[in-house]
Amino acid sequence: MYKTANILRSLATGLVLITACSKKSDPSPTPVLPPTALNVTGIKLGATAAIINITNYNVPTTAELKISFNNALDKTTVSSGVSLIETGVGALAITVRYENSDSTLVLSPTTPLKYLTSYSLKATTSLQSI
Repeated sequence: MYKTANILRSLATGLVLITACSKKSDPSPTPVLPPTALNVTGIKLGATAAIINITNYNVPTTAELKISFNNALDKTTVSSGVSLIETGVGALAITVRYENSDSTLVLSPTTPLKYLTSYSLKATTSLQSI
């Protein structure tokens, strides 16, 4: 009887341990994917293709600046992520619109650009894709 009681006790303990250690088969949560890398695929000044990292001359004073990316932009990041800067003065006021399913950013200065003046386009890492 003593051996039978020990065997039953051991089986009961093993069953409790197996039950306590088993994991329910809940579906795992869907992982949150990071935003896709954002790369420039082209830039236009008006109708003319701009050369990246090179000075572009004879830009019309009312030219729109179109920047095309490989993915759609997160519109909430554009105002802090892109600026048009007049050298020695600072950021210009610009209007922003989107084309090509939000993968092209169109920037228009609110006032015409000045002749014989240097401007820079600044894009920071805060500019993100969706």
